Amino acid sequence: MKLGIGLGNAKVSSGVFSPSDSSNLELWYKNGVGNATTGWTDSASGATHTGLAPSGHEARNADAGGVQLSSSSGGDYFDFTELSFEDEFTMMWVVLLDAYTSQNTIFSANLNNWIEHQNENQIRMKLGGTVSIMSAEESFSINERFLITLTRDSEGNMNLYKNGSSVANATNTLALVIDTLGIRNDNDRAFDGRVYEVLVYSTEKTGADLGNIHSHLLTKFSL
Repeated sequence: MKLGIGLGNAKVSSGVFSPSDSSNLELWYKNGVGNATTGWTDSASGATHTGLAPSGHEARNADAGGVQLSSSSGGDYFDFTELSFEDEFTMMWVVLLDAYTSQNTIFSANLNNWIEHQNENQIRMKLGGTVSIMSAEESFSINERFLITLTRDSEGNMNLYKNGSSVANATNTLALVIDTLGIRNDNDRAFDGRVYEVLVYSTEKTGADLGNIHSHLLTKFSL
């Protein structure tokens, strides 16, 4: 039985651009790299944020090189070395949600720092203890694979994108800390679905730079 995360039927772009060509890539959980049951290798330069699955909370391999996370039995998740953002950041995740019974935390560190798919139209987050809700113009439907991008500039202005199109905005100037993928506070609001790829940059990506990353991921996953 093959345990490694395989590429499966994911359609990978044959172009020369790579997300690592864009500066300040801090974390990259790349499709097809690592072992879902033990850890997701960090493919960013330095590879200092490999996601480790605690005993009893291991993920499973899913279709197209993805990782299956479940909210049952306390939830499946990955811990990684802390990342902290005083102002700018760009976060991207390609996912498919199975249900909204658990509000689907994607990133967290503690009860004051987390980002979750609250429902089919809202991304809710708590940065430095202050909640922001981004109500999208498009739905985040279950059983649909999509790319989510969240950016923040130096003034705290945040933009939310679905499959490369802007769908919502909000403002939150407080620092954000993350060290977990797939659950909040190690026991709450676990993610219920499949995660195919995750990228985190310590700057706001805009213009052609953002467009290149979007194009790469949209082509790679046929979105």
